[in-house]
Amino acid sequence: MSVEWNVRSKTGAGGRAPIEIRELQDTAALRAAQALEKEVWDSSDRDLVPVVLLIAEREVGAILLGAYEGGVMAGFCYGFPGREHGESVIHSHVLGVKKEFRDRNIGYLLKAYQRERALQTGFPFITWTFDPLQSRNAFLNLEKLGAAATSYKIDFYGHGMDSPLHAGGTDRLWIVWDLDSERVRRRMESGADPVAFPDVEPLVSVGTSGEPLRGAIPDWASARHALIGIPNSIDAIRAAEPSLAARWREDTRWAFTTAFEAGMRVTGFQNGFYVLSRFLR
Repeated sequence: MSVEWNVRSKTGAGGRAPIEIRELQDTAALRAAQALEKEVWDSSDRDLVPVVLLIAEREVGAILLGAYEGGVMAGFCYGFPGREHGESVIHSHVLGVKKEFRDRNIGYLLKAYQRERALQTGFPFITWTFDPLQSRNAFLNLEKLGAAATSYKIDFYGHGMDSPLHAGGTDRLWIVWDLDSERVRRRMESGADPVAFPDVEPLVSVGTSGEPLRGAIPDWASARHALIGIPNSIDAIRAAEPSLAARWREDTRWAFTTAFEAGMRVTGFQNGFYVLSRFLR
């Protein structure tokens, strides 16, 4: 597979320095990535990826990338090789961007170059997880990158994680990025998505007071699509009203597990709703 698109350097906007994507080659760069992970997740040392592990995994095919602006590491991502359902994959375990560099498309640039490197080294898939209540991540993963979610993991990382980002529990959607599929190539090349927003009753929608509203379960034998809504900012809800955030976790967990058991897969995120389809496009 010939990879043509290269994102090592992108011109900055508004007089900013360009964002440069580099592979992390030395121990100093890996320690800087670990420090960035600690800053972004605000977690204790026990929950960080050890530098010695990064060094070892790099030797057997891990992809370690940093995003730099003017010599400052603004973000990084880390994925290691594995197997899923008999296929070779890169599992992308961590992607983080410093707060002051967000809304600069850095997450997308890191994923795009990660895709390039995976294809160059013979990996057809990248997998990862994300919190389904995080709308910004949902849009990046499903719409901008064209990935799909194939399963729902309840308490994937367990309890006792000390990062505030895990305060609402560690339920996760499992993402599969089919790197050379028509769907992904279309998104990466043009961003186009011809799929119309389905006209179906949502399994969960947002009520007038920001609460989750459960809908009726469809006839799965004939249903081709389903919708699951989430709030625009679960972090704001969690800070102001933790009990309401817990309701969102409970109701969306019900919706996702019900839909996955019926054979649906998450194929998009539009207008604040996850779009689930019986067949990937």
